[in-house]
Order: sequence, then C-alpha cells, then structure tokens
Amino acid sequence: MYKKLWVLFSGTMLAQIIPLFTLPIITRLFGPEEIGIYSLYLTVVSIGVIFTTMRFEMAIPLVSHKKIKQVLKNIIYINFIAAILFAFFLTIFLNNINLFSHYNPYSIGILAFISVNSVGIYQVFYQYGIKNTEFKVVSTNKVTNQINIAIFSLIIGYFLNSYLIWAVVIAQILCIITLKFRLKLDFVDTVFSFKQLKETIIEYRKFPLLQLPIQLLSTLSSNSILLATSFLFTSQELGFYSLTERILRSPISILGSGSADLFKNMATKEMEYKGNCAKSYKKILVFNFITGIPIFVVLYFIIDLVIYYFFGEIWMESARYSKILIPSLFAMYIVYPVNYLFILYDYQNIEFYIQAVQLLAIVLAVLWIFNKNLNITDLLIIYAVISTLISIVTGVLGFLIIKLSRR
Repeated sequence: MYKKLWVLFSGTMLAQIIPLFTLPIITRLFGPEEIGIYSLYLTVVSIGVIFTTMRFEMAIPLVSHKKIKQVLKNIIYINFIAAILFAFFLTIFLNNINLFSHYNPYSIGILAFISVNSVGIYQVFYQYGIKNTEFKVVSTNKVTNQINIAIFSLIIGYFLNSYLIWAVVIAQILCIITLKFRLKLDFVDTVFSFKQLKETIIEYRKFPLLQLPIQLLSTLSSNSILLATSFLFTSQELGFYSLTERILRSPISILGSGSADLFKNMATKEMEYKGNCAKSYKKILVFNFITGIPIFVVLYFIIDLVIYYFFGEIWMESARYSKILIPSLFAMYIVYPVNYLFILYDYQNIEFYIQAVQLLAIVLAVLWIFNKNLNITDLLIIYAVISTLISIVTGVLGFLIIKLSRR
C-alpha cells in the first residue's frame, strides 16, 4: 500500500516541481501582463469545473464495477452540457467587462469551454484510476501533462511571445486523450439514456448539495486576491502577484503536502489506539514550525536575488510583494495538516465556517480598498494580516477539538 501511495505522491510532487524549473524561461518569453492573464484564466477554469462536474466525480470510488462505465458517461454528459452554459455566461460577462486584455471575449468563451470540459473529463478519469488503484498511470499522466504545458509554452513563447493560454488548452486536450488510452477506457457497451442520467443525479445528489459549496468556497477563498487584483488593478500588477504566489506557495505545495501525508498516517494510527491524535498533532505543528523557520527566513532575505537572477529585472516588483506575504505563508505552512484533523473528528462544518469567514473578511477588505482607492500594496498587507489570523485561529481550534473530544 505504501509503495502505491508513494508512487502517487511522487508524481504529484514532480508535477509541481516541473513548472518551477521552466518558470524562469517562461517569464523571459512572456511579460507580466500575459502571465497575469494566464493565471486569471486558470482560476476561471478551476471555478468553472466545480460547477460543470457538480462534484459528481467524487462519487466514482463508491460506484459498483457493474455500473461504473455508465455512471462515468453520465457525469461526462453533465459536464459537457454545464460547460456549454458556463462558457455562454462567461462570454456575456466578458462582453461587459473584458478582463483578458488583447483576447477576444468570444475566443475566451470557446477556450474556456474546451478547458472546463477537458478538466472535468480528466477528473472523472482520474477518480476512475484511483478507484482501480491505477496509481502509476494517474501519477505519470500528471507529470506528462506538466511537461506538455512546459513544451507548448516554450514553443508559443518563442514564436509569438503571447497567447500563453493556448499552451495549457492544448496540453489539457492531450491529457484526457492519453489518460483514457492508458486506463483502457471505452464506452462502446454503454448507451445514453435520460432515465439512467436521472438515476445518477438522484443517487449521488448529496455530492453537489454538500461538496460543491465547500469546494467553491475553498477555491474562491484561495484565489480571492488574484480575482480582486484582476478587477481593481492592471494586468501587469496581476502578473507580478501571480508570479509571487507561484513562488511562495511552492514550499507549502511540495513540503507541506509531505508533512500533511505524514500527519494522516500518524494521526490515523494514533486514533485507532488512543481514540485521539493529540501527540501526532503537536508533533506535526512543531515539525512544521522548526522546518518552516529556515525555509521562510532564508526566502525572505534572498527573494530579491532569486527574482533578479532567475526571472529578470522586469519582475522585481514581485520581490516586494513576496516580502509582504512571506510571514502569512509561514503561518499557513505550520497549520497545513489541520484540514485532515477536521475529517478525522468529523468537523468538516468548522472548516467550511473558517473558509467562509476568511472569504467574507477578504471581500470586505477588497470593498474598503476600492472605496478608499488604495493600491495593491495595501491589499496585500491586509490579506497577509487576515491570512495569519485565520491560520492562528485554525491551529487553536485544532487543539480545542482534540481536547473537547477527549471528554
């Protein structure tokens, strides 16, 4: 089991590292405006997929082998129809407020349909692969997808210096084609039926009712500053911020995910023997605190040199943004594993409330920034304060949940 989990984890980690290696080249081929638009597009797609799949893909591991292919096909149909509607309303919105600069609203609508549909299908295939313990296949496909994005980004950047969005769209299409082939999936023996489609929706209705709002809130909360920047400030400032976020979130994504997996293993075993995971929780927080100090302190002092030599002088504004956000990222890194604690103790509702409070606080901050006509620096300072406070509250709540559950 551990060998299979390591295959999945190593693929995820490698898929996160590949973009970091190619990023210094990408930032020299594309300017801040194009990078900003690209990041906004990815955010729009990630939000769109939540609506188009309606989180039905999360039910796939629960489906019996007898009817799995029919359910897969039904979810793909739901995703396809919803993707058309999403692209339609997105195009109408962009005709009134075009956030994508030199991109035509209609072309963004078409590209968004392709991306949302492709990512939705990918998530269906991915869950099917997990269900069938095809860890090596799904893990390899993640890495291949990032390699494809890197290759097409370099090609498009070299010849056009623009239209970076096309790179990810092409890679997404190739991703679902290769994954379907590797999973040996075919739907020849299944037929479309409105009755069966209705049965799938009714049987797994809890997923869109419960998981959709949680996932939507989480995505909006994590991308709130990027979305706010796209509305309030220039595409260049959006580009500077998107690079900042990609650099700073790397320690959390790569190292934090490792400590989170470690905590899952430790906490699950401790729960079995003791009925609580107090010892594991304290250990992982101390571990993240000790390892986080050198990582984020060193990053704070070398970020100027990193930006200058790896990404170019044009991106130095990102170094200034980074120094504002690093303390809050350190706080987030410490409490990164806490999310699994909420699952262990069946307190997912608390996680939902935390995200709701954070999103509300950020929205109010954005409205205040807009009303006072302040700049992006003010927005980042306020966001850093909110994020740090939320991390502290989350960590404290973890201790309280463990303590109260002992009674």
